[in-house]
Amino acid sequence: MDTVRNWRKRFCREGLPGLADRPRRGRPVRVESEYTRGGTLAYLAAYDVHRARVFGRCEPTTGIAPFSRLVDQAMTSEPYASARRVFWRRPRWPQRSGARPCRRAARSQARPRSPRRSR
Repeated sequence: MDTVRNWRKRFCREGLPGLADRPRRGRPVRVESEYTRGGTLAYLAAYDVHRARVFGRCEPTTGIAPFSRLVDQAMTSEPYASARRVFWRRPRWPQRSGARPCRRAARSQARPRSPRRSR
């Protein structure tokens, strides 16, 4: 309340220029004029539980294409490149379940390894 009261008094005495910042005690504020905001990145990671190894990459967004690049990065290195089978456990994201992802996997010659549900 005191702050608002002081501003009001200064405004009545000096008008709009009275509301400008005044010099303060203590250390001056440091301002970095070259700083530009870069935004956020998505970190995608795959973890090998048998070898305790993490495959990771930073991408500008999440989605199917960045996830595919992560899979390609992991599958082009040994021992995964020469393995007969590799199992992936992934979250149940809505864009990764259903007929479209199965068709996409068939086009890339990879079979989805998720269990079928019986109803």
